[in-house]
Amino acid sequence: METFARLPTNVKPTKYTIDYDVIDLDRFRFEGSERVDVSIVQTTNTITCHAVELWVHSVSLAIEGGKTLACEEIRYIEKDESVTFVFG
Repeated sequence: METFARLPTNVKPTKYTIDYDVIDLDRFRFEGSERVDVSIVQTTNTITCHAVELWVHSVSLAIEGGKTLACEEIRYIEKDESVTFVFG
């Protein structure tokens, strides 16, 4: 039996908004965008999310006050079924 990987607790999601552009039920495929409002509990330059068979094309982080940070690297961790976004 595999051990379930817990996500780090330094970033907590508070709200999810998902918009679908394409839903193809015959091929079990979808395209769209997601906005996740988060609370940063502890200083970090990474955010890790669960991701099983998801491919992320772009990520940015909007900070209070209007500043936006671009994601510098997207790391897929297959064994944990997660993806980590690395910011500057």
